Amino acid sequence: MIEIKTAINKAAKVIDPPPKTTVNRWSKKGYVSNMIEFANYGAAGGRIGQYPDRLPAELITTVRLKEKYRLSQIGQARQYLADKNLLEEKAGSGSELEAELVFKTLDYNDKVAEGREKISQLAEQGAEPDEIQKAVRELNDQMQLHEVIEDYIREYLQAVEDLENETLSKAN
Repeated sequence: MIEIKTAINKAAKVIDPPPKTTVNRWSKKGYVSNMIEFANYGAAGGRIGQYPDRLPAELITTVRLKEKYRLSQIGQARQYLADKNLLEEKAGSGSELEAELVFKTLDYNDKVAEGREKISQLAEQGAEPDEIQKAVRELNDQMQLHEVIEDYIREYLQAVEDLENETLSKAN
């Protein structure tokens, strides 16, 4: 586990990180991991929140992606991967994330084909324009989420690598 200040300092070696208040807000909204527990440092030290060790990589990923996507979309992609335990340290080797990227691509192609088929069927059946537009919006939303998840995986893997390279360069 890692303290938020330490996570920000690690991320600062790779990117210009947001201030602690922003990271706290992002954490509460699910754009990055939330606090796991408090560490009690006694009366003088107080209680300090402990976060998953992956927080620096998530900060780097979020900062890089927020130029292209809304924070809510980034949070949705992060949550999708977290729900599948693909961001856990044991999965941090990248192979499971890369496999998920392949799976998402195959799944995406199937979903797009299904969505297009549904839209074609609605048009052939003479469905109301609102119903067809709703199906098109759903397909577009699904395509957008897939794109965000793909980009999140790529950026997260790059962030992990950048952090490792930073650590290695300090050791030399």
